Amino acid sequence: MGDQTFYQYDGEHVALVSPDASEGGYLYEGRRSPLSTLPRDVSPEMSSFLGEIRKLWVVRPVPQLMAATSRADVPWLEPNLSNFADWLRDLIQDDPQIAVRIGRSLREVLEGFSGFSFEPIGPGSKQARTLLVRFKTGRRVPMGSSGIALDELSDGQRVLVALYTLLHYVVGRGYTLCIDEPENFLALPEVQPWLDEVRDMAMKSSAQVFLVSHHPRVVDLLASSHGYWFDRRGTGPIRVTRVQVADGGVSVSTLVERGWLNG
Repeated sequence: MGDQTFYQYDGEHVALVSPDASEGGYLYEGRRSPLSTLPRDVSPEMSSFLGEIRKLWVVRPVPQLMAATSRADVPWLEPNLSNFADWLRDLIQDDPQIAVRIGRSLREVLEGFSGFSFEPIGPGSKQARTLLVRFKTGRRVPMGSSGIALDELSDGQRVLVALYTLLHYVVGRGYTLCIDEPENFLALPEVQPWLDEVRDMAMKSSAQVFLVSHHPRVVDLLASSHGYWFDRRGTGPIRVTRVQVADGGVSVSTLVERGWLNG
């Protein structure tokens, strides 16, 4: 910040400098960034910086890794969503109303969806829970529901559950969401409503959303007005330029397909 250093990490040692110039530090050998281990009251400047970092969410959904078993509630989400059940459990405990908002959206895209529940696995483990996605059983028993473990859903259904949860938590709070290939495992009619909601909610909440996609419909929907072109020649640096398309011209996906797109 300015010319003053508050934090340094050389791959082994974490060095901290307080505003009063007092120094401290510790060894760190973890796999995650040492920023995640800093105390919240390390300094006002670092606390502010960490607060902004926590608003940045980078994910690449891998539905096959989304386990149904939650052994503890955790406030962070793995980029591949493997601990989604742990994170959702913490999320709902912290803000029960978010489950209502997520459910309202999922009922529009998952036929019969009625809600989530975390059921104890057995007497041997007090903390372990199974994340069940509940669906209505039918018209004859309108209030009845049956639960399906998260990992028993199809890949596409698991991705939809994750995408709408990220929509309401990350985008809804005005944070920054970076997501790679959100349309993977989904047909276009399934992902289109999510894209529409992301665009509308981001405009209302002033959130930032970065989508990496090669799908022509996703590209045409967003790239003409919000697109950036990443270009690399050989092993050189990557150039990033704003996509510019003439009104009434050829679609962005067609320009990409024909190799005509220039930033």
